[in-house]
Amino acid sequence: MPPVIGQPYVAAFFANPATVPIGEPTALGIAVFNPTRAAVPFTFTAALPPHLKITPLGAPPQNTCGGPVTTTQDGTKVTTWGRVEPMPGGCGVILPVIADQTGTYTAADVTLSDVAGVPTRVTDIRSTCGDQCGALAPILTVTTMLAPQTIAFGPLADATLSTTTVRLTGSASSGLPLKYTSETRPVCTVSEATVTLLTLGTCTITADQPGDATYAAAEPVTASFTVR
Repeated sequence: MPPVIGQPYVAAFFANPATVPIGEPTALGIAVFNPTRAAVPFTFTAALPPHLKITPLGAPPQNTCGGPVTTTQDGTKVTTWGRVEPMPGGCGVILPVIADQTGTYTAADVTLSDVAGVPTRVTDIRSTCGDQCGALAPILTVTTMLAPQTIAFGPLADATLSTTTVRLTGSASSGLPLKYTSETRPVCTVSEATVTLLTLGTCTITADQPGDATYAAAEPVTASFTVR
């Protein structure tokens, strides 16, 4: 729902990055914007979308409008009040939230009740800032918890320049293929798992595995050898 021109409105949004694994907290903002010329007092109770709850993990809830923040014991609702000054800018509550189910969550699906001073419906943040929303994300994507993986790579034996090429044999515990990058391109280059030796010196290679829908990204591993 777009805001009514000339009237205060409430917009909800998630913090970027807007993709998190299930069980990892993120931030939900519910802000009041005031395009009028006078400060506006307000109060509301906000109910979160299903499967999304306020969590004790992360930073505690806060109200940047100066009022209190009261959450229900089950973490599904928050009540707050305050006073919002005329735009630019706005103020509101910032809540640490967590999802108990994978999927996508729309911030504008937050519902309001016991409202005073603001509309009873939440505005989609995209209708107020368009492509300029920056760190404000209208949708949160919750993925399955990614499994960890590690890289086994190195040490690398020294090589003679006359060898021309060296074959890399690193591996990831997940079984996913590694990506190799030369950190010393004047000395050596790499294509897939083959290093081409260019001149004498130290050849440094980084092995990386960015992960997939099942595995999280691995910590890169760097190894060096001397080209003689």
